[in-house]
Amino acid sequence: MPDEDDFYASPGEQFEPGDIFIRLPFVSLKYPLRYWRAQGNDPNKATLCDLEHGEPRPNQDTPKSSLEHRSMMLLSHGCEIDRVLKKEDPRRRVFLAAPVLPLAECNPETQTRTREGNQPNRFYLRPSQYTGESELCVDFRKITPIIAQYFIDSDRTCSLSENARKFLFSKLGVFFSGYALYLGPIECPVCETPFDVSQFLVPSGDEPDNE
Repeated sequence: MPDEDDFYASPGEQFEPGDIFIRLPFVSLKYPLRYWRAQGNDPNKATLCDLEHGEPRPNQDTPKSSLEHRSMMLLSHGCEIDRVLKKEDPRRRVFLAAPVLPLAECNPETQTRTREGNQPNRFYLRPSQYTGESELCVDFRKITPIIAQYFIDSDRTCSLSENARKFLFSKLGVFFSGYALYLGPIECPVCETPFDVSQFLVPSGDEPDNE
C-alpha cells in the first residue's frame, strides 16, 4: 500500500477512478421482488404487487426498495468516464461505484485483514484531512450502477494519488478474479533477477461503446 503521504489528493478537474463522492443515491433491492404499479393516471396512487400479480412492466412499474444517500467511490474505467462526460448524455449513461463505509461496522477480524490489505472484498481508507478521523473502507460486494449525472451534481471529497489508484486496481483484480496484479518489483522465479512488472502494463484501447 502507498505511504500515508502518497495516498489521497485534492480532486482535480477531471473525474478519476477512486474519486470519493458524497450524497449519491444508493438503492438496495430486497428479496423477494415486490414492486409498485400505478393506479390509472394518478401518479400519487399505486398498488404494491408481487410476482403473483405478473411480471413487472418495463419502464412502468417501480421496484420496492430502500433508498439512502451515501458516500461512494467511483470505479468505472477512466476512458469510459471521459467518453460519457465529453461525448454522451450523462443523464442516460451510468458509472459504477461502491459505498464507502466506516471500518468499525466490520467485525474485528475483518477490520484487521482490511487494514493489512488481505480482505479481498474491501479497500482500506486510512484517516486523513479529506476523509475525517475515522477509518473507512470501500465495500466491493455492493458495486452498483448509478446515473452519471448524479456524480456531476454531487461534491467530491477527494481523489486517490496515482500510486493509490494502482493499488485500487490491484485490489479490484483480486476481488473479481482471485489473481493479484503486482505493481512493484518482484523476483524472477527462475533466475531471481528483480524486475518491475508495472513497466509491462498494457493500456486498454479506446473502443467505442455501441450499446
